[in-house]
Amino acid sequence: MSLKMRAVSLMACGVGAVVVLIASTACRAYERAKQVRTVADMQSMCAGIDGEKEARRPLDEARIKELVRRVAGGRDAWGNSVLVGVRSTPAGLRYMLVSMGSDGRLDVDTLLRYFDEVPPSVRDDARSDIVFIDGKDVTHGGK
Repeated sequence: MSLKMRAVSLMACGVGAVVVLIASTACRAYERAKQVRTVADMQSMCAGIDGEKEARRPLDEARIKELVRRVAGGRDAWGNSVLVGVRSTPAGLRYMLVSMGSDGRLDVDTLLRYFDEVPPSVRDDARSDIVFIDGKDVTHGGK
């Protein structure tokens, strides 16, 4: 192979590597944008639930699910349903909202485990679950 052909071949490989890098970065940015949108929607869901609590209206799991469906159809930015978990305590009803992230699978064996275990931050991985408990983003999925 001539020197000129080698140079062209190396340049093509370099351009290809740059294209792959740009595409990978764009894909990560797109997934991150979906994560941020999901967090914003879940914050709105929590605001609706907390508004009902402040107005001292009766809340149960069915009512919370109804309030969740009012925002983005109750779905995250990947099209998955936002899951609802509730737990009765002497202080009152606690609630949890979970987006299963881009992979559409729970990171734990049962949803209610999140009441007992604080999940890690999800900022670097769009596949991770986004979890709100009693209106607070415990996975720090926002900006």
